[in-house]
Amino acid sequence: MSVIMNIVADNMRLFRDNKHLSQKEVALSVGIPQGQYSRIENGIVEPSLSTLEKLTNFFGISMAELFQSNKQVINTNPDPVNLPLLEKVKMLDLLDKDEQTALLKLIDMAITKKMLKDSLTNLVASADAPLDSPTFNAIKLKTKDFQFNREEANAR
Repeated sequence: MSVIMNIVADNMRLFRDNKHLSQKEVALSVGIPQGQYSRIENGIVEPSLSTLEKLTNFFGISMAELFQSNKQVINTNPDPVNLPLLEKVKMLDLLDKDEQTALLKLIDMAITKKMLKDSLTNLVASADAPLDSPTFNAIKLKTKDFQFNREEANAR
């Protein structure tokens, strides 16, 4: 078996382990016998191009990622909860597209929450400012704009 196919076999094992799947589950999902998948993953046989395509589609990776010898992209740590943030971010590509979308929405919500909290903190801090301060005047203008827009919307 060539060095390249050994890299493919190792990477397939790592991608499968990161998804916490058995060889049988992967084999059933891509439509090949479990024994055949085991021989591919153990570097005994070379998979056909169509089998490689099925595997990359299943794992949600590019063909190039399957042939990468740099294992830093794939983390084999069995406890991903305790990984540093950067290592977790590297693993996001292993998730299904729906999982990636849901996770990105959660991140957006957390960032929006933080920005809102900071704005409210600044607003509360500015409440202690003198009534003729630039901060207070800016808040009054924003409030008037909001009231005007609300009244305009109600009139329609």
